[in-house]
Amino acid sequence: MKKYFFLFWFIFIFSFMNLKYYEFEVREKEIDSSFIGLTINGSSITTFPNRTSGYAIESIHCDKDATGVWDYENWTLKIRNMTQSRTKCQINFVSKYSESILNGTDPVLKDGLIPVIIENDGTVRKASLGWDWYKYEKQQWANAVILNNESEVYYDGDVIPEDAIESYFVWIPRYKYKLFDQN
Repeated sequence: MKKYFFLFWFIFIFSFMNLKYYEFEVREKEIDSSFIGLTINGSSITTFPNRTSGYAIESIHCDKDATGVWDYENWTLKIRNMTQSRTKCQINFVSKYSESILNGTDPVLKDGLIPVIIENDGTVRKASLGWDWYKYEKQQWANAVILNNESEVYYDGDVIPEDAIESYFVWIPRYKYKLFDQN
């Protein structure tokens, strides 16, 4: 209970001081369900899933113009631009798609990288990490983008206009191949 109390007072004090911008981290032991909502594949949970559980962030939505960003390195939630008290964030985890052909070298997306599917006509659509958004056997690569405006939100399946994209990335896994038959 002391940890929840501390988190509340931390939020209240910084709001009272009328700061225009700040950032703080929410670690698993500090989760308060009145401020943080969690789901895995649509079912409510009360703690962050383990880093090695095979789950990934599908989306983070915060109210009052705050922005939630998942820190994969430290496995924590970072809330940015929180200028009002009692800001609430919803974090949705999904079972991460993976392919056996990659032998554990599946894509790892860091902060700011958004998984996308690039259609044959060049249309870029936001993908969910739970979808089969790449198929290396069929030469459909795992693509990701960084947006010009990181606070802009696109939902799974939404078209991302080219002028909203800062950079494109493709995941190139380690692999073995045979150049020619040798006896």
